[in-house]
Amino acid sequence: MAGSQGGGPPDGADNEAMRARLDKLSNALEARRDKPSSTGGGRAGNGSGGESGGAMAKGMRATSELVGGVLVGGFVGWQLDAWLGTKPWLLILFFLLGVIAGFWNVMRGAFAPTGGLPPEGRDDRSPDAGA
Repeated sequence: MAGSQGGGPPDGADNEAMRARLDKLSNALEARRDKPSSTGGGRAGNGSGGESGGAMAKGMRATSELVGGVLVGGFVGWQLDAWLGTKPWLLILFFLLGVIAGFWNVMRGAFAPTGGLPPEGRDDRSPDAGA
């Protein structure tokens, strides 16, 4: 078997054997990818990769909304205090408004609909609305 040990191109039999192994491996990977994961354990990447990535994205968004609201509110209050000479009252007021706005945005994002159906298939009527 000069092709498999010498570093040259594989001969016909080796090439066919490798192609058969590659096809078998590809089929096994496709079958495993299509099969839903029934176990919750294992590595973090098991199942659909979008689940943990989506949760991480939601967490990062919630954190940035909260921190952004507090920083913007504090900065606006600080600048207004410096401009109007009302230290520290506007800073405190706008800081609290920033905290409220940050929490409001976090709650709005946490309880937003996930959008499981496409917009044309979604029924936006509430159950109480009748027909």
